[in-house]
Amino acid sequence: MRIPMNRPLSLLLLLSALFAAVCAPLAAQDAAPALARNLGELLDRYCEANGGRERINNVRSLRVEATLTLPSGASGKMVFIKQSPNFVRSVWYGPRNLVVRKGYNGVEAWEHVSEPGGRDRYGYVDKPPLDVFEWVLANPQASGAVLEMLPVERDGRSECYRVRASYASGMVKDYWLDTASYRELRVEERQPGKPPVCHVIEEHQKFDGIWFPLFQRELLPDGSYGQQLRIDDVQMNIGLVHCFFDPPQEMLRSIQREKAADEAEKTR
Repeated sequence: MRIPMNRPLSLLLLLSALFAAVCAPLAAQDAAPALARNLGELLDRYCEANGGRERINNVRSLRVEATLTLPSGASGKMVFIKQSPNFVRSVWYGPRNLVVRKGYNGVEAWEHVSEPGGRDRYGYVDKPPLDVFEWVLANPQASGAVLEMLPVERDGRSECYRVRASYASGMVKDYWLDTASYRELRVEERQPGKPPVCHVIEEHQKFDGIWFPLFQRELLPDGSYGQQLRIDDVQMNIGLVHCFFDPPQEMLRSIQREKAADEAEKTR
C-alpha cells in the first residue's frame, strides 16, 4: 500500500536542508578565530593585521598631518615627522599666530616658540618631542621594551588583549588590542612620579596596509577628555637629510648673541 506524500512539506524540508548545507561553511568562516595562546602568537597576528612585520619595520620615515585640539577648544594644524633611528620634528600652528616647533637630532632636543605678539623664544629642552606614532609591538627590541601578555579583558563593547611594555627607565605602557582586528583601542603610559596618560582611539584607518589611530582623545584621571588628535594625511619613507632635525640657525644665532652679551656684561 502506497502512502500519499505531502509534496509542499517535502519541498520545504528539502530547501531547509540545502540552506543549512550552504550556510554551515559560511558560518564557520565568520566565526571568530580562537584567541592567541601566548605572546608570540599574539604579536604575529598583530603584525599580520598591519601588513606584516617586514612592512612595519621597513617604515624608515613618517610624516603625519593632523589637527590637534586642546582642552580649551583651541585647535590648529600639526605636522609630525620622524625618521630612523630616532630623529623627530614637529610643528603646531595654534590660535592667534602661535607656532610651536620642536625637534630632536639624536643628540639635542630643542624648542622654538613664535608667540602671538611677534616674540620668538628659543632654547634647548630636556626631552625630545613625544613620539605619538610607534610600533613597539612589532619590534620591541628596537625601543628597549620588555613585553608581557596580560589576561584578556573588555574595553567598552570590545573584547581586548592587553599587552604591557616595560622599560629600564621605569616607564610602563599598556596596549589594549581588539581581539578581532588587532587595532589599538587604548594606550596608557605610566612614568614614576607622574600621573598616568591614557589615550582612547575611537577611529582607525589603514595607510599602506598599516592601521593608524585616525582619531584619538586623551582620557584624564577624572574621566573627562583632554587634548584630541585627528589625522588628515600620512606619508611614509619620504627620506630627509639629518640636518633637517637640527636646531634652526636663528636659534643658534640667538643663543650666540645672548652668550656674547653675558660675556660682555661680565667684563664691565
